[in-house]
Amino acid sequence: MRDKFDETGDEIPALGVELAESSNLGHRLHYGRAIGWQLEAGRQKKERARSNTMSKTIRNYAALAAVIVMTGALGFAQAGEATYKAKCQSCHGADGNPNPGIAKMMGVKPASDATVKAHSEDEMIAITNNGKNKMPAFKGKLSDDEIKNSVAYFRSFAK
Repeated sequence: MRDKFDETGDEIPALGVELAESSNLGHRLHYGRAIGWQLEAGRQKKERARSNTMSKTIRNYAALAAVIVMTGALGFAQAGEATYKAKCQSCHGADGNPNPGIAKMMGVKPASDATVKAHSEDEMIAITNNGKNKMPAFKGKLSDDEIKNSVAYFRSFAK
């Protein structure tokens, strides 16, 4: 049935069968309802596929960023580990728990002790720099980065 005309005066086919015979197929596709729905469904399918691909890409970048951050944190703790083992472990213990004899004699508390946890990182850095009670001062003996990293390593035992 050909009862409609487009703006140029050409007849508009009503069904897809007649569209196949049309010479101006691209111009007339949006007028054929059945074909129009199929084209719209195909367009939506492509958009969903593009959206899924974008979501996967974003997830991959987020995972990569998390790995990079974790690697940096581990590297930071490992940098403090060597200094801690060389300068602190003999009194504070390998895992932040001092030997009971040293703890009693020197007054050293474990990293998990509430009074130790109450100190901020800056306070612990100041104690390490200046010494406290029987703990010697490490200012001038260790760099600022070594002190900061060893404090961060010691604080990791309390978690």
